[in-house]
Amino acid sequence: MFAMSENINELALALAKAQNEMPVAEKGSDGNWGTYSSYPEVIIAARPSLAKNNLSVTQVPYTKNGIIILKTILLHSSGQFISGELEIKPDKPGREKIASDMSYFKRHAFVAITGLACAEKDYDSDKNYLKEKQEDKSNKYDKQKKDNITKENLQKLEDYIINNDEDGEIAKTLLNTYKVSSFEELTNKQFITLSNALKI
Repeated sequence: MFAMSENINELALALAKAQNEMPVAEKGSDGNWGTYSSYPEVIIAARPSLAKNNLSVTQVPYTKNGIIILKTILLHSSGQFISGELEIKPDKPGREKIASDMSYFKRHAFVAITGLACAEKDYDSDKNYLKEKQEDKSNKYDKQKKDNITKENLQKLEDYIINNDEDGEIAKTLLNTYKVSSFEELTNKQFITLSNALKI
């Protein structure tokens, strides 16, 4: 439901000035399909211009007939206002889902009522973003694989354990120290460190 004060002339003038000064909200948060402007980011982008022009935004959730309603109000120091309401109907039960949906709708309602230019999702960019993330992950895996302990060093370590660790305590301590499930997960750098300590 949309509502406004009897007159909004002063609010309209102030909002026009504020919008002229607002920067574009940066895309600094990661989502399922790429980066986007989060709720805190749109608040940070718009608040200085709004405050400078005697404007503020308040968002109030309440329930009506079992339905969650989010009311967003743009206020001017003159007392003039405009407001709008959104129904929030989570598709899954649970507080976390309600909180997630609330954050989503608060962001979009804030952007809509202030007119903030927001760096929204661009699916071509998102595809490139996902591709870059996958390439980074692959590169990290390849680098890690290259740094893995060599077969020769692994054999040295296993021979040491067989000859010096009757009760298995040394092996257990090493695995816990380096947080690995087997010696094959160690890196050559880690092997050098422990070989110096154990004098392998």
